[in-house]
Amino acid sequence: MFTDTKLLRWILDGRGLERKPELQAGMAFHADTPPGGKPATEIEIDYIATNVFWSFNPGNGRYERWNDGQAHLDANTGQIVSFKNVIVLAAEHFNTEIVEDNAGHPSIQIKLWESGPATIFRDGQRYDGRWHRSESEHMLSFYDLDGNILPLAPGNTFFEVVPLDNSWIDVKP
Repeated sequence: MFTDTKLLRWILDGRGLERKPELQAGMAFHADTPPGGKPATEIEIDYIATNVFWSFNPGNGRYERWNDGQAHLDANTGQIVSFKNVIVLAAEHFNTEIVEDNAGHPSIQIKLWESGPATIFRDGQRYDGRWHRSESEHMLSFYDLDGNILPLAPGNTFFEVVPLDNSWIDVKP
């Protein structure tokens, strides 16, 4: 799904809601590659219904995404989607009472508040840490395992949300 920021601002302005957010915490960005990373040029995530593969392109400093062996293409440009940051965010998943389809599968609620493990991939490096979000209105914040702010590279970010058990990911240097 996508939208246009100018359109959203126009709608908010018409409703008297266009104002700057008051964020208590948020993501940090820094162009320099932080120390302490481990090489990570390939990332594979096995979801129940699909396999996701990321490959770091050192030529442009971005991770490129594949789904089930096929390049994940941007519908507007036809180019493979690529991101400066890939964040694998682990969170608790709950089945709800909402029936999602004709087969009777329940909808899943993902607990993206409080905190949990996170792995950030940027600049061909892997950084293990934690995510934190104390209120639903707050942005996610990221910290290394010692509690220091873990900055993202300036640019776009893709979030892969996975269950808490760590059987979902395989990383190659």
